[in-house]
Amino acid sequence: MDELDKRLADVTAQQSDFSRWLADYLVKSNKTGALEESLNAFAYAMYSTDTTNSDYLNNVSKLEELGLQSTVQNLVFQGILTKYSPDLSTFYTSYPQFAQYQYVLEQVIQDGTHRRSQAEEQLATDLCRTGGAACWRWIAVVITNPSLQKDFRYLIKQKGGMLAKGRLLGIQFKTLFTDNLYFRLAKKTVEQALRSRDAFQKRGVTLHFDSYTNQQFPILTQNQREHFAANYKTSFWQQLEDGRAVVRFCTSWATTDEAVDELVADIERMNIQ
Repeated sequence: MDELDKRLADVTAQQSDFSRWLADYLVKSNKTGALEESLNAFAYAMYSTDTTNSDYLNNVSKLEELGLQSTVQNLVFQGILTKYSPDLSTFYTSYPQFAQYQYVLEQVIQDGTHRRSQAEEQLATDLCRTGGAACWRWIAVVITNPSLQKDFRYLIKQKGGMLAKGRLLGIQFKTLFTDNLYFRLAKKTVEQALRSRDAFQKRGVTLHFDSYTNQQFPILTQNQREHFAANYKTSFWQQLEDGRAVVRFCTSWATTDEAVDELVADIERMNIQ
């Protein structure tokens, strides 16, 4: 993280060679991002097995703080990329190994046109959310900025955003852990993802992680990514040096058998190159 901060600070001094700066930054950003994702996955996996362990919880909190730093870095990078966008054509010519990044970098610039105000970005930085979307439970908001905490619970009550004594939150957890509903939903979610995993492996596609969760990470060429782009919402995960990219496919409790059947069929029709 600190090395990325330094690289972001150096861009003005190296504006005469923006292409070289961008190539170096992307390499470091990829390595940092991969490490951050791995640490987060490990920390949450450990904490989920023992929620009474304060050391696990403290480590999760530290990683979430690093996540805020990463968010700020991404916003700074977005501004730099937008400023130097006219130089991107030179960048792709000088560093053809990064030509596969063109779509991703253009998307970063496009997203910048929809950026929130500085005050809104600061507010978003001060708010954290717990996960749980895979099983569709309610998401809790954690306010880390003390100046925003005062009277906040009364404000959300006035807007109908919070029920007294957490009755609704209690009902959801009671329901989820009755008759193993939580585990049955999670089991189905993972089974759907593993079907896609098997389909990719049968086509000889390498998986970046040996994942037995609802998230699968095939390594795809640009043509293969475009093959899926029209009908599926995937997440770009990591660019590899050989031009291929790691892409995340994710299932949830609501993923139907029919949807996975269509995905498997599209994997079978996919050009292997």
